[in-house]
Amino acid sequence: MIVRDVIERAMRLIGVLAVDETLPGEHAEVGLRAYNGLLAALLLDRVAFYTADQDLHHTAPFAAEYGDAVAHLLAARLAPEFGAAVTFDAGRHLRKLQAFFTVVDEARMPTFRRRRWVI
Repeated sequence: MIVRDVIERAMRLIGVLAVDETLPGEHAEVGLRAYNGLLAALLLDRVAFYTADQDLHHTAPFAAEYGDAVAHLLAARLAPEFGAAVTFDAGRHLRKLQAFFTVVDEARMPTFRRRRWVI
C-alpha cells in the first residue's frame, strides 16, 4: 500500500472523491500534509510508526491491514478542511491502532541490598 492509496481512501470516506475519480494535485498536497501530520500525532498517542516525512509514492510505514484504520483517522483530520462531515467513530480506529502498536517501556524492579545486622 502506498501513501497515495491511503489519502485517496480517506478522501472517498468524506465524499471529496468519487469511487472512479483520481486524486487531483491540489487535493494530494493537502492530503499529504495531513497524512504526515497524522503520523507525527500518532506518536503522541504512543502508536509507534516510522514518521519521517513521506511522499505520495512511498510505501506506507504500516502493514496493509492497518491501512483502513489510518485512512479513517486521516479522513477525520481532513474533513474540516473540505467542509465534510465525519460519519464514523474515528476514535474507535485510534483505539485499534493503539491496541496493536502501543509501545510500553520495559518495567524494571528496583534492586534491594541485603543488610546484615550485627548485634
